[in-house]
Amino acid sequence: MVASEVTETSMKLTWTHSTPPAASYVVEVDGTAITPNPTTNSVTLTMLSKCTDYSIMLTGLDVSGLRNIKSSAQTFTTGSGRE
Repeated sequence: MVASEVTETSMKLTWTHSTPPAASYVVEVDGTAITPNPTTNSVTLTMLSKCTDYSIMLTGLDVSGLRNIKSSAQTFTTGSGRE
C-alpha cells in the first residue's frame, strides 16, 4: 500500500490487487472500517487531522463477502501544511 497526494486532511491510498483477486476491499483506519468498500485498488481518505499518524489495514473480500486476504497494518502521516 502506498500513500500519495497527502495533504493536511486527506491522502490517496493505492495497492496492488490481491491474488486471488478480491471483489472488494475493506479499508480500516485506526481499527474502524470506512465505507463504501472500494472495488478498485485505491481510495482517497478525507476529513483527517493534520500532522497525525494513521494505522491503516486492508482486507480483500471475495464475491460472497468473505475475507480473502488481510494486510498487516501500515502507518501513514498527514501533512503539516508547512512549505
